[in-house]
Amino acid sequence: MTEKPAKVVLVPDSMIIMLCGASGIRLILANNCQDYAKNKALEEAAFQGVNDVSVSAKYMSFACKDGAVRVLQNVFYTTKAVFKKTESPCVSVDFSPVNGLVASAHASGEVFIWEVEPQERIILQC
Repeated sequence: MTEKPAKVVLVPDSMIIMLCGASGIRLILANNCQDYAKNKALEEAAFQGVNDVSVSAKYMSFACKDGAVRVLQNVFYTTKAVFKKTESPCVSVDFSPVNGLVASAHASGEVFIWEVEPQERIILQC
């Protein structure tokens, strides 16, 4: 990633910095500024185009240009859930700090609240 990152995130309980931008996602080890190993789930999220990212203690969520919200587990960066209810690009995501909910806002003006745990389902659509 050579362009200015759109978002920078510190992954909780790790020494990993995540940079998100138009050309994808880059993980950097904070202790030596070296690239972290490639990961298929992260590459799939990046391939879809990422507008925003939000990180909780257990998960990271990506606001994707294809309208999806992709949720990955922090530990091994494996896919936990993919939520998609519209084709409108997802422009912003945020995790609730107290429960397993993630909110998404889309270019169409739609807002969704998704439950990541205990079930993977939609809670609210407006």
